[in-house]
Amino acid sequence: MTRSITALWAACVTLAAIAGAEELRLKTRTIDPAKESSPGLELRAAGMNPRSLTGSRWHWLIQVNSSDLSAWEQRGATILASVPVNGYIISAPDTMNWQDLDYKYRAPIQATDKISPQVLSAELIVGDEIASSLAIVRFHKDVAPWEADGILDAEGVRGIRNASLETEDRLIEVAPAQMHALAAWDEVEYVFPAPQGMKDGEPFLVCGGVLSGAYEVAMLAASYGEGWDGPGRGRASISYSFGNLGTRTDVIQTKAEFRRALEQWARAAAVTFTETTARSAARNIDLMFATGDHGDPFPFTSGTSVLAHSFYPAPPNPEPIAGDIHVNDAWSWSIGGQWDVFSVVLHELGHSLGIGHTDTPGSVMYPYYQKATELKQPDIDSIRQIYAAPDTTAPLALSITIANPGEGARVTTPTVNVSGSITGGGSGMRVEYTNASASASGACLINSVFTTYSCAAVPVTNGANTIRVEAKLDAVTASAERTISREAPGDVLIAVTSPVTATTTTTASQIQATGTASHPGGIASVTWVTSKGKSGSATGLETWQATVPLETGVNAITFTVTSRTGIQSSRTISIERTAATAPAPPPDPTGDKTPPRMTIQQPIGNFIITTASKLTFRGTATDNIGVQQVTWTNSAGMQSGTAQANQSAGATNWSFDVSIAVGFNAIQVRAWDTSGNSTLYTTTVRRY
Repeated sequence: MTRSITALWAACVTLAAIAGAEELRLKTRTIDPAKESSPGLELRAAGMNPRSLTGSRWHWLIQVNSSDLSAWEQRGATILASVPVNGYIISAPDTMNWQDLDYKYRAPIQATDKISPQVLSAELIVGDEIASSLAIVRFHKDVAPWEADGILDAEGVRGIRNASLETEDRLIEVAPAQMHALAAWDEVEYVFPAPQGMKDGEPFLVCGGVLSGAYEVAMLAASYGEGWDGPGRGRASISYSFGNLGTRTDVIQTKAEFRRALEQWARAAAVTFTETTARSAARNIDLMFATGDHGDPFPFTSGTSVLAHSFYPAPPNPEPIAGDIHVNDAWSWSIGGQWDVFSVVLHELGHSLGIGHTDTPGSVMYPYYQKATELKQPDIDSIRQIYAAPDTTAPLALSITIANPGEGARVTTPTVNVSGSITGGGSGMRVEYTNASASASGACLINSVFTTYSCAAVPVTNGANTIRVEAKLDAVTASAERTISREAPGDVLIAVTSPVTATTTTTASQIQATGTASHPGGIASVTWVTSKGKSGSATGLETWQATVPLETGVNAITFTVTSRTGIQSSRTISIERTAATAPAPPPDPTGDKTPPRMTIQQPIGNFIITTASKLTFRGTATDNIGVQQVTWTNSAGMQSGTAQANQSAGATNWSFDVSIAVGFNAIQVRAWDTSGNSTLYTTTVRRY
């Protein structure tokens, strides 16, 4: 199918064109540039004085008269994100000449606009838990990782590791006052709530972002358009069609999951959907699985983290691409598994209908995908910003899906629990399971509102098992199947390849451990814990590596590998960290008790942030008797030595080069006199 595409709006990825309204729509407020006077803006810009780590570039919110931004880029500005309508966040050098640039509005981003209205609320949808102080800090895209971490360090905020995070995002748990302090930094774009699961280390899948033109819509922007019904909250009738549905899942099941997602949105808003085979028809949402170049300007390149992209409605997108959803078939899609088709198409349909991301964890339209079974209230509130509410909730066709276990799951136990969701259920419904492989059948439990079911202890036999669940209501029957396999329990193989010996001694503050793991059912996780109370997760699975902090003394480090079938195996190594010692000069029994005086000329400061692999320290030392030598140690890498020194004008000038390891380096410099007296200088260097 050949399509000519221009000025596209796509979501996750989502492209947009410039609209005609004049207001800048933020999640915190709406800015009317016509009511902002130029002198007032200039006064605000001069008075805000946000904090900055470098001070050489500043971030601005602007609104322009033209989509041609080349003049801005020629002046040294970098366009970072878009803000509806006709607005952008830019990074500009502090010396940039603003004269004759064509803009309606220019102001620094206020700190209050950088904090989500929900971030201080306790009413977050995170299952049954509340995570009011857990948040994600999103930095501007031109902020280097070491700068972001440096700002957190400056505010005394500890970042929480989760491998699912985008490069510009940091997971934190802080008090409200600290959030406001972070928002005062120029480098911060937005602070919004985070799900509790992120803190617990659960994996999340990130939506590629809502893009306007060639730029991502900023998280602080209220990113929703007019929808298929035009201005105002009206009604819309849309068709849908199917293209290639990929190689990973059963076509019939994939279609059923897409229709189930459509039903969720139809129950939330006055939108009706009708299936068609005319894929290029106007006002049609076409679902297609593809890899590589697939007919639009946004190919699924090898190695991309983009799971899918969808296109906003027409207008502003041209037909026939408007509303279409393209899913990256390179991912291991499943029905109810980690790469769940329903969860992702439910999210993408929200963009196809015209809405952007919510700030509420647990909602379907949150920027990090989670497995979903239905829309949450924030999603319903968002769609009703565009469309009217449905007059009545139409009865849904009976359907049943299996959420757990996932398709192709491997188990070692003689029974499994099967559970999932139901739509169109009601009083008198029955759900039963059968497993012909094990000659087993039985009844399942149904919740009180007929939306979920569970089948406990379904027997399975060695090898392949096809489990079928069937819902019956009156004369209507719906069914779903799941194929899993049972294997005999086997050991998980784990090896620590570095350090090569089980017992090692070092003066370093951390070690880099590497290893391998294997199991027929696949590896789910590799974690570590130390006898000093530290713990974390390794990166990688079959081949893994971990950075483990060390404390003085013996550190017993246990690495645990968990297979996808739940089997675990562990290996423990012992690392003894000893204090680094400097070569000490022999004492001089002259009775002198006056220590030398020492001055540090380079680098200056007791906490230094750098990306360099080597630093040069310089300074001077003086003494009433005489300086004998200057020694140094670095806690990282078992380093120590004696500085080069020469006498000049009664002082000893000294210098030395030291290798800087990634992480923290405790540097000690000590000046000695001929009587054995010494003066100590310490600094900490953090390398990214």
